[in-house]
Amino acid sequence: MEQLNTPNLLGTANTAAILGVSTKTLRRYRDLEGGFLIQDKDWFFGAYDNSPIRWDLERCKKSLATRRKGFSKYADFQFAKKIIKEQKKITPKNIEVINALSMHIVPKDERHLPSMQVN
Repeated sequence: MEQLNTPNLLGTANTAAILGVSTKTLRRYRDLEGGFLIQDKDWFFGAYDNSPIRWDLERCKKSLATRRKGFSKYADFQFAKKIIKEQKKITPKNIEVINALSMHIVPKDERHLPSMQVN
């Protein structure tokens, strides 16, 4: 007999326990919360408003194993994460380079922002 590829759908508490995360964390991983688990692929709403969410255990395991920190399917979130990452890289040495480059790119009389000071 041929076996169908039907997803193993579990409730939130059971899925969270198997994945080793809390139920709140699992819910935060949903795409509605800016996470990486996608509605109608990794998780499903029930038929009614008060029906429990069901999670495809195998897809959730795979997504959790391959996720990157800060990953989201939304370009805006990815862009925001990139900006934050770049801001963390700013050091006094980088500020000196930025100031030096700005002096060569923008003529002195057209500068609108004061140069950054190194402490």
